[in-house]
Amino acid sequence: MNNRQRLIDKLSGSNELKFFLLKKGAHFRHKTGNYKTLGKGELIVVVRQTKNDFIGYSASLYGPLMIDCYYRKKDCFELSAKEIKKAFLDIPPHCETDYYRFFGKKAIKNKNGRRYFMQKDPFVLIKAANVEEALKVFSSDISNELEDCRLFEINKQEAWNKYKNTVSENGEEINKNELLESLESDCNELLACSEDLI
Repeated sequence: MNNRQRLIDKLSGSNELKFFLLKKGAHFRHKTGNYKTLGKGELIVVVRQTKNDFIGYSASLYGPLMIDCYYRKKDCFELSAKEIKKAFLDIPPHCETDYYRFFGKKAIKNKNGRRYFMQKDPFVLIKAANVEEALKVFSSDISNELEDCRLFEINKQEAWNKYKNTVSENGEEINKNELLESLESDCNELLACSEDLI
């Protein structure tokens, strides 16, 4: 563990640690330059403050690489514990270590050691014995993708029936074979990731 990681762990264990949502399009500054938030916004960790700014770092996967960022207070919204978890899952990508640091090792249940990693947006690590357990911990959208994967493994016709009304961006109906190939590719990728992480 390097000094930066020790600092982050120390800050994360502080009673004064607070989470804020930095609104979409907000600017913030760091000694390396000025930056702008993208997407839905950004979850940040605040460790201290000045009259006009919060000082901290992004709670995303690469956030600890840029500590001591200055965020304007008018661009930040404080979150409740429930809102923090939702934002943590919905907005930035995270790794397993991030979940352990902010929610504790018992926050994500794991009975048989099997892990599922969704390579989609949002990026979410799921450790669960089955879909039902995943439903208890994560959003239904993520769990439904796992369920779709298992459905596909069982019966391709059922998978097609579920997606047969899907249309492409230009409004044309998606070809059955193309859709099944796409689903199969997604499922294989998901299963390969889960096997690698066991």
